[in-house]
Amino acid sequence: MAGIQTQDRIEDIVDTEKRTDGAPDKVDTSDADENYPKATELILITFALCLSVFCVALDNTIIATAIPRATDQFKSINDIGWYGSAYLLTTCSFQLFYGRLYTFFPIKRVYLVGLVIFEIGSAVCGAAPNSPALIGQVSRETIFDKGYR
Repeated sequence: MAGIQTQDRIEDIVDTEKRTDGAPDKVDTSDADENYPKATELILITFALCLSVFCVALDNTIIATAIPRATDQFKSINDIGWYGSAYLLTTCSFQLFYGRLYTFFPIKRVYLVGLVIFEIGSAVCGAAPNSPALIGQVSRETIFDKGYR
């Protein structure tokens, strides 16, 4: 029986090679029974992804908006460069790490855990008492920023 199946497979390969356009004669319909989301599920998924994009955009723009206020409050003109640098440095350095986490662990869990921890870190950044604490908190909370990007 296995010899017959092998012979059929060889004939299929030979027939495919004989065609001028290279397309196989037979169409594989094994993926036709996949389960796609219904309309309401698709709307909820799209809405959740839009919220995620909003969080990323807010995260990217809030540093520029907060720098003048943080400089005035902490009276630390020398630390202006560190606010954005701490954010970008940790963002770039943890990109590959989160790529591995997404490879080895369930995507949904890594995403949600990263988002929750990032939001907690953002709240802690808002309560920073001085400029070095703010810089440290920005770098720490950005570690979890990659979890939802």
